[in-house]
Amino acid sequence: MRSTNPLFTPGAALAIMVLVRSVAAQEPVRDTTKLGQRRTSLDEITVTATRTDQAIRVIPANIAVITRDASRLSAAQNVPDLLRVLPGFSTRDYQSQIVASPSRSAAAFRGLGTTSASRALVLLDGVPMNEAFAGWVHWPRVPLSLVERIEVVRGGGSGIWGSRSLGGVINLVTIDPPKSQLELAGEGGQFGTYRGSASGSVVHGKIRAVGSGDWYDTNGFVITRPDLIGAIDIPSFQRSKTAYGRVSYDPTPALRFHLGGSYLDELIGTGTRLKKTNVEVGELRGGARWATPGGGVVTLTGYRTHTGMDIYTSSESLDRQSETPSLDQFDVPSTALGTGLQWSRPAWTRHELTMGVDWSRVDGYVHENLNYQQGAFTRRRRVDGKQANTGLYLQDGIDLGDGWRLLASGRIDWFRNEGATRRETDLRTSAVVVDTVFAGVNESRLSYSAGIRRQLTPSASLRVSGYGAFRAPTLNEMYKPARESGNVLVEANSSLRSERLVGGEVGADVNWGPNVVLRLTGFLSNVTDPIIDATIGTAGSTSRVIAPCGTVPAGGTCRLRRNTGSLRTAGIESEVELYPHRDLSVWASYTFNPTTVSAPSTEPGLDGKQSRSAPRHTAALMVAYRNPKILTASTTIRYVGQRFDDDLNQIGLDPFWVVDLKLERQLVRGAAAYLKVENAFDRMYEITRSAGGFARRGLPRFGMAGLRVRW
Repeated sequence: MRSTNPLFTPGAALAIMVLVRSVAAQEPVRDTTKLGQRRTSLDEITVTATRTDQAIRVIPANIAVITRDASRLSAAQNVPDLLRVLPGFSTRDYQSQIVASPSRSAAAFRGLGTTSASRALVLLDGVPMNEAFAGWVHWPRVPLSLVERIEVVRGGGSGIWGSRSLGGVINLVTIDPPKSQLELAGEGGQFGTYRGSASGSVVHGKIRAVGSGDWYDTNGFVITRPDLIGAIDIPSFQRSKTAYGRVSYDPTPALRFHLGGSYLDELIGTGTRLKKTNVEVGELRGGARWATPGGGVVTLTGYRTHTGMDIYTSSESLDRQSETPSLDQFDVPSTALGTGLQWSRPAWTRHELTMGVDWSRVDGYVHENLNYQQGAFTRRRRVDGKQANTGLYLQDGIDLGDGWRLLASGRIDWFRNEGATRRETDLRTSAVVVDTVFAGVNESRLSYSAGIRRQLTPSASLRVSGYGAFRAPTLNEMYKPARESGNVLVEANSSLRSERLVGGEVGADVNWGPNVVLRLTGFLSNVTDPIIDATIGTAGSTSRVIAPCGTVPAGGTCRLRRNTGSLRTAGIESEVELYPHRDLSVWASYTFNPTTVSAPSTEPGLDGKQSRSAPRHTAALMVAYRNPKILTASTTIRYVGQRFDDDLNQIGLDPFWVVDLKLERQLVRGAAAYLKVENAFDRMYEITRSAGGFARRGLPRFGMAGLRVRW
């Protein structure tokens, strides 16, 4: 995409300003970003964009807030499926998270979801949630029943968070009720699915405690496309148990200490008799917040997260009548440690300063058996490494007067990889066949952002910003080979460099009369040295050796992670919210987002290709009727345009649309029954396809009924 995008010409910016002034009504703006809520306001407070409490109306970024009430209008079973209605959001593919494996669950925005590592940072109450070694996200750690609201910042303007926020930030804010209460919910439905959840809080004097538990089990569905199903295909299932707790103590009105933790135990069957993944994640977090004299705030945080995984995979025959074990990852632990100190306060009448430092360290390794021959694995591989990151940041929000506000930030990160090794041993002879010690990596990167917001009237505002951000490669990308469905082998690359993004956006938020809200954002960014899984070769009808992957099974593909040219992404995110009646609301969005590879000299075969898994067109529509005494009902329609499942644009995936339904009826005060149906018309759509023709389908019709009670 050429950099002369008309969205960013001075004439276009002037036209938007004229439009904003012409349609602005002189009454409080309703914030379209609070999905599904009537009577919202740009005075909504968010912490994610600036790492401090700020009203949306003063931040020059495209921010979305999904509240607890809004999430209950959706039929979604989990957080990522709820987020799919937001313009620009995607995971690596469009599979429902009830059966998606962790490696397919990386979060991204604006066409940048091309790798198994997230290009968006996911936070749980401000603490990083991305898996430390690989960068993907274990979404079941946070069941929807635990979430009070979700704050989303799209684009690189949130680089104040550091490396993994290159494409945006998602902050899951957990429940913090103002009084003691208890909520229980139970539901069941198709595919032998059932869920039980409980959350409660105790408020007593200076102590607040909150806890939550969730138990989920589904037999799932066969993810292989129906006409390709063979003897090895079975339903892809999920069983998970989640627990969360937090205690806070306020010795004075100005001081709070908090300590919390969470635990996830998850077993996933990924579609065949041999493929299984078991995940355990435990986390401990704590900190303090002190409101200093003079209006300042000092915040201290710390966390430790330990992840353990066992993964068993296989190679499938082309007719899907047999499968052979290919990889047994029997010991995959990683540990992340982190801490941060931040200070913010008003200064010099018109300024609001924030400065801070954070540090994190990842330590992980993988033990796996491979090279299955004559009924046994013949080789054992160990990959390990450490990665440390230190960041310093400074931010200033300046009230320029007359409705103008400037927000600028800068951050510098130093990161280091060390102790990385890869050793392979012949299990039959105990001989060491590969023994590699990788050179250490030291690098520093600067992130920055500057934006201005103009409140033209109480009902309309214009925002413009520019930014630069980066993402360091994960240990997984650099050192550990991977296997994917469809006999795809992906080789690691120890020479990977950081991805660097430079971009900007311009937008407007407008009330058009008392019952219509419009939100429009145009964006343009360029990611230099993006890490992609580049196709090296395919095996055809018989297996063959393809360097650097080794023996690739029939129908399989060899890919290599490498930095390739640049990704150019540009587009428009548009949202409209309507209130035709006091009990009726309509929310709609459309995103045009062509993302292309630019590599004219280094990779001429990729130059001009559409980025993998990135559709040009997506849209969503939600219609909700709310009258608790009679019925609460909603319909959500999602459309995803054509996209490609490979870097060479040879494997196309057709567009699809799905309809979800939700009905809820209050039985008595504090108790409600509900019915939700995803993909109500049972549309069959592909979410991945391999070079050998293997294709996976998306979620078929899925109905659940439940009861929720609160005291």
